[in-house]
Amino acid sequence: MQAEVELDPRWHGAAIPEEHWHFHRQLLARYGIVLAAGEFSLIRRAIKDGTAQLVERRKGRQAIYSIRLPSVQERIYILARGLQFITAWPPEKRLNAKRRSLGRPQTEAVGTSQIETATVDDGRSDDGKKAIPC
Repeated sequence: MQAEVELDPRWHGAAIPEEHWHFHRQLLARYGIVLAAGEFSLIRRAIKDGTAQLVERRKGRQAIYSIRLPSVQERIYILARGLQFITAWPPEKRLNAKRRSLGRPQTEAVGTSQIETATVDDGRSDDGKKAIPC
């Protein structure tokens, strides 16, 4: 016999506006996540007050933000134009690396000394850039 799942009372009488359907569908398709009651507002508030991590600026007013959802403890990426969500951006290694590098100082501790790194173009493709000691 299956246990009956109760609907969160905050969902009673609530509805997802049509302009947000695409975001919710993509969130389910790309991350397997259905937002808990109140999480959509939490994400909007995080973007508005600057606590969501800005990972990448795109054309116009578009930007990709990173936020960890409390209900599932998973990080998601959101493409938004201001506070208007465009889509749940697919998780990418490139964005993960970029997010991790943001907020870090440009120096890395190695033993007891500090080494500063700079990115240089040594004639290779964009993927061929390497960090060298300065």
